[in-house]
Amino acid sequence: MENLGFSMLWYWIAYFIVTSIGILHTIFNIVILHMKSMKDSPGMGEGYEKTKPWHPLYNIIIFPIFAYLYFNGLETITLSNVIATSIIWGTITVIFDVVRMGTNQTSLVFII
Repeated sequence: MENLGFSMLWYWIAYFIVTSIGILHTIFNIVILHMKSMKDSPGMGEGYEKTKPWHPLYNIIIFPIFAYLYFNGLETITLSNVIATSIIWGTITVIFDVVRMGTNQTSLVFII
């Protein structure tokens, strides 16, 4: 891995953007489309549940853009660097999402 710090900077920016889009989508569903929130229905609420099919699309669009920005900033791009970056970004995402989703965190979105 040529520049782990630079890689993590781009990764966390992308992760924040994807998460923000999901939150904004949920707010849109609850406020504009009048879907039920977490306090009005069981589970995470209808407003959030309707965003789930879109989550992969957010990731498919956003992460390649930031991977491109990261790799464009390197002097040389090697296959081993691409593989290492993919494994690190993928592993962090899986672990972070499992830990975050495994806890009973309540976002401000679901209080609306």
